[in-house]
Amino acid sequence: MERQSNLEGAFDPASGKIGFHKVPSDLPPAILPYIINKDGFYPAGIIYPDKNNWAPRVGIAWNALAHTVVRTGFGIYYDNPNLNELQFNRLLPPFYFNRTILPALNSPVSVDTLMPGPGAITQIPAPFSVMANNRLPYIMQWNFNIQQTFARDFVLELAYTGSGGRKLPRRVNLNQADFGTTPINTRIPYPQFDPAIFTAINDGLSNFNAFSVRVEKRYSRGFYLLGNYQISKNIDTNSGETDNAVAYRQNMNLQRGRSAFDQRHRAVLSGGYELPWGKGKPWLNNPGVASWIAGGWQLQGIVTLLSGLAFTPTGPGVCTCGSYIQQRVNSVKPGYGKLDNPTPDLWYDPTAYAVPPIGFNGNAGRNVIEGPGRALMDYSLFKVFSITERANLQFRAEFFNIANHAAFNFPDANVANRTAGAITSAADGRSIQLGLRLVW
Repeated sequence: MERQSNLEGAFDPASGKIGFHKVPSDLPPAILPYIINKDGFYPAGIIYPDKNNWAPRVGIAWNALAHTVVRTGFGIYYDNPNLNELQFNRLLPPFYFNRTILPALNSPVSVDTLMPGPGAITQIPAPFSVMANNRLPYIMQWNFNIQQTFARDFVLELAYTGSGGRKLPRRVNLNQADFGTTPINTRIPYPQFDPAIFTAINDGLSNFNAFSVRVEKRYSRGFYLLGNYQISKNIDTNSGETDNAVAYRQNMNLQRGRSAFDQRHRAVLSGGYELPWGKGKPWLNNPGVASWIAGGWQLQGIVTLLSGLAFTPTGPGVCTCGSYIQQRVNSVKPGYGKLDNPTPDLWYDPTAYAVPPIGFNGNAGRNVIEGPGRALMDYSLFKVFSITERANLQFRAEFFNIANHAAFNFPDANVANRTAGAITSAADGRSIQLGLRLVW
């Protein structure tokens, strides 16, 4: 016969002790597990309220000259927790766990003796936890730009844009083991738990700075053009929920590096031209079959030039420091393995890194290698056939990556692999789609 006993535990990191007491079985489900009150009051939840969410915003625009405008602004914006994070904050109970005791059938045990003492419990399964003092994540944004119009249809803009994210959400293993070769339970800060206390903690940060130049020709005479170039730098301690593996929980400054979406250079040129034939145009504007066939054509195109994103060199995972720990490797050569003329066969020098000994993590930084950039050209051709005064037929021909330029993915980042540094995959090549659309 299986007998069960519920324990509610409280862990004190300062003393390293675990305290337990019985949960009365006759309490209604809404009260189980109960929270010990303080000053005669029960808390409304396990997350402390954040009452410091002040969000000022200010903007200034100044018409400095007849064709010159100066703009600047600053604002603070708060984040709404995503559903995945919100469910943990709302549904996570105070720390407790169930322990099932199975006494031998031929050795009856009194119910009063089923509750073991604290010394009888050697290790507690690692819970998912939330820091009670988490603040709401927020970002500060500021900008300054100058716009100048010239030649009637053209606009030149010089702009600086910056932002700083604070209290950004991430998850870390608070029970990460110290480095060494002894059994892992002798190296973790809280040996009463498994080495995987995955904790939601809002202590991430980010900083973004960018300078950009924009030239625009506004639509006139059937033609428009827009060109933009930006040079920027984005650094952070984590780049969203997909970048939650932390190598050194004891020193979070070692997580600081290029963002996973940091793109130093980005240039985009787009434009469109409405061919000057057909009704209302300079040529072939007389009613007839020729005007109907030749009129209504439009050409549009986008050329995009992007520098590469950053990634982290990794190893075979020999840290043995606990779960959710990012494997780092040692940097043994200057320059982070950067090659003067990288190729898909060898994008970086894997001999610039070495796998650390078992039980240890390396010193190479986060996101220290830049991946391949991309050059893409997309074009489209449109034609509108007028059927009646209210109905028309639209024909669309769209060509993505029309030059079929290779868009390589990241190379193999595991420096212990035989294919380390080699690129083995790429994004989709040229794609063409045709379509008809009836509008009435």
